[in-house]
Amino acid sequence: MYSLKKNIIFFSTTKLNRYRIREKHQNLVVYCCSGWYYDVKTVGCKRTVDNAYTEAVICEDPCFNAKCTHNNTCECDTGHRRINQTHCASECPAQFINDPHTLNCTCEPGYSQDPNNDAKCLPICEKNCENGVCIAPNKCECIPGYEEVDSWRCKPKCSECENGECQSPDVCICNEGYNLNNRSKCTPICRDGCINGICSAPNECQCEDGYRNNSTVPHICYKPCNSVCNYGTCNVHGECICELGFELDGDTCKPITP
Repeated sequence: MYSLKKNIIFFSTTKLNRYRIREKHQNLVVYCCSGWYYDVKTVGCKRTVDNAYTEAVICEDPCFNAKCTHNNTCECDTGHRRINQTHCASECPAQFINDPHTLNCTCEPGYSQDPNNDAKCLPICEKNCENGVCIAPNKCECIPGYEEVDSWRCKPKCSECENGECQSPDVCICNEGYNLNNRSKCTPICRDGCINGICSAPNECQCEDGYRNNSTVPHICYKPCNSVCNYGTCNVHGECICELGFELDGDTCKPITP
């Protein structure tokens, strides 16, 4: 074996293996007994076989994540792959890469290790995904029944929710002044109904063709008479209704002759 003391190397008289190592910006030379190799991770010599005095195997540069099996030949440890003559890196699953310093597996940029599964990396989203899940770095995917608002938010979807608010998938809450009809559509409410028209907005009537809004009775639409309805009253349909003792003659009323 070997020991270091004041930069002086002491070793036995048995055949030795010579290694060059770099420590604290200094090039050092370390000798291990025959049958032993220098392990850079434990910073010491390790046995390659049970017999410490077998024929010497020399690797001038230390093997990393590997064993020196022949002169200047490093054999990767199980679960590692060769990246150069002396260094082997861990074989990493998907979403993992080799750390350039330790050569161990670490998550790719934009991913973090799953706290419940050491062999899995989870994507990182800088903001929480509202009603969605983070499927890739800074990429959210909406859960079923929701649609995208922006990169971070999803809102519920309703097949029909005009004049209302979709509060959850296919659940529409109508705005004030509207009522949900049997087709799940929000329709306006006119308190007194609409005569000769349709309710187009809360308490607002849209008259049928040929009819006009009545300023004094807004829920009734009327049709003006074609001429002056003397001795009579023009009803909402534009018809002249004669007073008692009068009869309609054309578009106006005349006294009934005996």
